[in-house]
Formats: sequence, C-alpha cells, structure tokens
Amino acid sequence: MKVIRDASTPMESLAQEIEYAAAAEQPQDPAAEQASEQEAQALRQLDVGMAKLTMGLFKVLRAVLSRQLPELREEWTDSVLQAPADALVPVLKKYLASLMERLAENPELAVFAMTILPLVMGYMDALARHEKTVTNAVGRGVGAAAQASSDGNIGAG
Repeated sequence: MKVIRDASTPMESLAQEIEYAAAAEQPQDPAAEQASEQEAQALRQLDVGMAKLTMGLFKVLRAVLSRQLPELREEWTDSVLQAPADALVPVLKKYLASLMERLAENPELAVFAMTILPLVMGYMDALARHEKTVTNAVGRGVGAAAQASSDGNIGAG
C-alpha cells in the first residue's frame, strides 16, 4: 500500500487510498491508459461546454428580466452567474440518463430541442455583441467627456 501524503483530513486520506487502490488494480496497458485519458479529457470538455451553455442561458435570462428591472444587471454580474452555472453541471449529469430515456420515448421532443439550440446560441451571440457595442459606445463617450474636462474646454468639439 502506498504512503498517503498531504492529506489534511481522514476523509481525504481515505479518498486518496481508494484512488491508489483502484489505480493499482487496473492493467498498465499504455493503449488503455491513453484511451482512458482521452475519455476523461472528452468528459472534462463536455463539462466545460455544459457550463458555458448554462452560463449563456443565465445571461439570456438576465437580459430578459433586466428589461423590466435594469438594476438587475448590476446585481447579476457574470461572476455571480458563473457559480450557479458551474454548480448545475453535476445536477445535469446526474439526471442526464433519465432525460435521455424521456427523449428516446419522445423523439419529436429531441428533434425540437436540437432545432431550437441554434436559436438560443444565436441569441446569446447577438446579446454578447450588443453588450460589447454598448460598452464600447459608453467607453468612447466617457473618454471624450473626460478629455474635454481635462482640457478645460467643456462643450468644445
């Protein structure tokens, strides 16, 4: 058995010991290890993609709700929205199997979901471009006003 180092709690020690034992039981075939690593990398990329998609949906929700309540943009910053977007990924993964079963029972729902995805992604891209345009326009306006006030020529063009 390997010596456990840098474990701050007994639970972490136990988790590390289980990982080491599982690794010791697996065959040391380089091709199998490479395939396993590729699979793990693909799953990590899927998690990142799911978090990005969820974050985009939260941004859409913020944009829709902030039409009636503009102050919401100040409260629901990207950093505030990122935490629930990241936390939703494990929940989605947990219930993904049952969702897939339901989609298999209702293929028309799966087709609809796939056809609506480009609409959602397009809206998120348009929203991001709009935010960038507004930010740049406001930045130029603030910069011009600051330059005018530093010159002492307020209102001079």
